[in-house]
Amino acid sequence: MYKLLIVDDEKWIREGLRYTIDWEELDISEIIEAEDGGEAFEKVKEFSPDIIITDIRMPDIDGLILSSMVREKYPKTKIIIISGYQDFDYTKQAISLGVSDYILKPINENEILETVKKCINAIEKDGFQQKENENFKEQMKEGIKSDGIRKIIHEVIDYMEQHYNQKISLTTAAEHVYLNPSYLSKLFCEEMG
Repeated sequence: MYKLLIVDDEKWIREGLRYTIDWEELDISEIIEAEDGGEAFEKVKEFSPDIIITDIRMPDIDGLILSSMVREKYPKTKIIIISGYQDFDYTKQAISLGVSDYILKPINENEILETVKKCINAIEKDGFQQKENENFKEQMKEGIKSDGIRKIIHEVIDYMEQHYNQKISLTTAAEHVYLNPSYLSKLFCEEMG
């Protein structure tokens, strides 16, 4: 389930976005509204939305400044900018901030739906990638640990082969690899069966 924040200084646009689109179809369970960038940023801190749809032109903190603030503190949040202005500078700034899309008004319901779907796919892909990275790190740790144990066991075996004509005990072997005798015994049994 995802959270969506809709930011626009015009109430009818916020309500239009909120009530004309079937958000549940996209697994969006919570919709929050804000009427300007300042209020929106407070709601970002409070609710941690996954996706923000924001107007570009608002009093005080506009959509570009809001995007910059969100990008700095919450880089994984997806941002969609809506604008009544087909201005190249706005578009360029939006792209430099890494927004997911820049949609011109009047808002097309299907375009919003498709853009939000892309955002959700990107969120899921990021989550999957993060999980894969964590699994890989865990496997690496386990591999390093296993390699370390194998190295210790082989060192003990080498020690026994080199000193077979002397009296060797678990204690002397453990001292050779700087381990507690009972711990070495456990490792040896696990590794050698």
